Amino acid sequence: MKRYMLIFSILSLGLTLNLSASMPYGHILFADLWHQATDSDSDYDEVIIGTLYPDIRYIAGLDRDETHEIGISLEDVETAESSFEQGRLLHCWVDEVRDSFVEEEGLYDDLEGLPMAHRSTFIKLLEDEIYYDQWNWSEARRCILGMMPQELTAELEADKVSEWYQLVRLYLSQRPSKLMHRMASSGKSYRGITHDVFALWMVRLPKLAKDPKAREAAQRLREHMEEQIANHLNAK
Repeated sequence: MKRYMLIFSILSLGLTLNLSASMPYGHILFADLWHQATDSDSDYDEVIIGTLYPDIRYIAGLDRDETHEIGISLEDVETAESSFEQGRLLHCWVDEVRDSFVEEEGLYDDLEGLPMAHRSTFIKLLEDEIYYDQWNWSEARRCILGMMPQELTAELEADKVSEWYQLVRLYLSQRPSKLMHRMASSGKSYRGITHDVFALWMVRLPKLAKDPKAREAAQRLREHMEEQIANHLNAK
């Protein structure tokens, strides 16, 4: 249970710091879309490792601006110096584009059944719950099993790098609703979220993930990412 508490500690910091961003399933899915669309010569595994890297700050004690950059363009992503850096910059781009699109389009405003408490965190988990069925996540787990890129291990202690990617692999081994079940079963509160809230999320996540409006919203977000990538490539 300690491992699952640590995972939610990482994920719930988005709530504590009032951040809007995709969670791991979304980031990997969008990185895959980018890599397939560009038919890139970049190392696929390192792109995936890179796109999961920025949120390592939660366990490494780093400030957000030490792993994230603001105002990244797809041109910046495409011309990155390495595959790992391409993935890292793509993570930064996705965070900003997702935030703007969800807010500007009011993407989930009409979705009934969303809990009012910790709403933004729940929505990000809901997106991951939906995306869980849209890709082969064992492939993502495989990507982070191998040797870490040199620029990653040069920046951080090896044990922190290993710990972070082990936690990500654990998260990728289950639906978010299953994680909520474990949190609810603990009987504990965490970062102001009670086990009763976890129990509610455990039920509502799979239910809302089947709601046509929620699925349409997640699909619109995915299509928006695809459109942005296509527009960038077509403008070249």
